[in-house]
Amino acid sequence: MYLKCISEETVMRQHMIGQTLLDMMQEQPYDKIRVGEICEKANVSRRLFYRYFGCKDGALSALIDNALMEHTQYTIDEGIDLSDINSYMVGIFKYWKNQSLLLDVLYNNGLDGIYLERALYYGVNEDTYLRKCLEYGGMPCDTEAIIFAINGLTSIVLNWHHGGFQKTPQEMGMLLKRLLCVPLLTPFK
Repeated sequence: MYLKCISEETVMRQHMIGQTLLDMMQEQPYDKIRVGEICEKANVSRRLFYRYFGCKDGALSALIDNALMEHTQYTIDEGIDLSDINSYMVGIFKYWKNQSLLLDVLYNNGLDGIYLERALYYGVNEDTYLRKCLEYGGMPCDTEAIIFAINGLTSIVLNWHHGGFQKTPQEMGMLLKRLLCVPLLTPFK
């Protein structure tokens, strides 16, 4: 799908191409954007584009994956206390509210499913904090539990975005904490 870059220079170039795609998606539908147009606006050759990405969808996947990975840096930069699940959950919603431009273009282009797919792939294949939260009694978390949690969390983020961020990140964090900490079939009082 796309090359995972290692050197700072190649990572920055790949990010720049992804940002160009994001900018273009604000102006025209994703399905109308051509690789040649991305290359022209990003001032890179087609050969370079195809070195990093197998196709336009690869560039989109990299753009979304980078946003998912940047959440980790965001938690560090914001000093979010990872030992406090409420603080972590609020941080998730603050981060994605800050990423509303990406969520907007995905929604407007009918690409929410790609975001969900990439979030599931990232959550299952990377060592994420959410995976650690789902471990119980020192036992590793089952892939099914990770899929369930990430699918739910990602769907909640998308629903919150589609509704215009009506609730605050703090309210959303409390809701998510309640969903994670109370057995699902227990009625709320």
